Amino acid sequence: MPQQLISIIIPVYNTEKYLCKCLDSILAQTYTNWEAILVDDGSTDNCGKICDEYVAKNNSFKVIHQKNGGVVNARNKGLAIAKGEFLAFVDSDDYIEPTMFEEMLSLAEKNNLDIVWCNLNEIHKDHIEKEIIDITDDIEYNIKKLLRFKLPGYLWNKIIKKCFWDNSQIKTDNKAVICEDTYISMQLFLNNPRMGVVEKELYNYVRYNTSAATRTGEKSLLVRAERNIINIYELLKKNHLLDKYIDDFSQTAMRLKIEMLPFDRKKAIEIFPFSHKNLNNYTLRLPASIYYWLIFNTIFIGKILYRIKFK
Repeated sequence: MPQQLISIIIPVYNTEKYLCKCLDSILAQTYTNWEAILVDDGSTDNCGKICDEYVAKNNSFKVIHQKNGGVVNARNKGLAIAKGEFLAFVDSDDYIEPTMFEEMLSLAEKNNLDIVWCNLNEIHKDHIEKEIIDITDDIEYNIKKLLRFKLPGYLWNKIIKKCFWDNSQIKTDNKAVICEDTYISMQLFLNNPRMGVVEKELYNYVRYNTSAATRTGEKSLLVRAERNIINIYELLKKNHLLDKYIDDFSQTAMRLKIEMLPFDRKKAIEIFPFSHKNLNNYTLRLPASIYYWLIFNTIFIGKILYRIKFK
């Protein structure tokens, strides 16, 4: 039986310090039937040159050079030319273990799976944290965990059968660059994939990169995630699932609202009002929950408390 091709899509933006290690880890794979599609998303450092060098040394690498359009746009450009039976995503400042694709594809073929996950290492400057993936055959359980941020929605610790991806008719939002993976994972879950996990840390997520590609700037990640939180809300409504998952979605919405408070209190109060009317919606300890409940649900006292905390 011929080996199945894996299309690895790698958005690249100003990560020259890390890019060679990333691409070398792909070259080191024990599974050799892959194509790596590098999308140079308008890098202003030497990333474009490095991409060209790897294309010149190995014809399994391909490169697209384009004006900066963001990670979602870059991935979509890579997807448009992907020829593999399976899709994989790697961030250009991360790196993978040599047996990653061999082990994941072996599990996918053995059990006829649509998506295979692996555990991962979070690489900090002074330590490494292991992240264990907990999924089951119960899609409802997985969705609840995803909505509560207890299951990472990352695309890059997975391989995904391309025909399943295509049949899922994935929609993306080019203007929303945070929680885009969670939005996509929700769409995949709603199509009831057969899933499994390789219980090894095969993906290395570098957390200490402070390049322009990963800086969050003034606002927190969840504030910048607002568009995709709304996209998830609309997805649940469209599929008549909002009532079913309202408690779980309220947890996500509440976190967004709390993060938005210092930047736009009025909008934080207005968006998803159902998520702050009841104290049970808060994931905080009781004293903090009461504090935020007063901020969101009272006018005079709320404004005073808000000013004390944030001004």
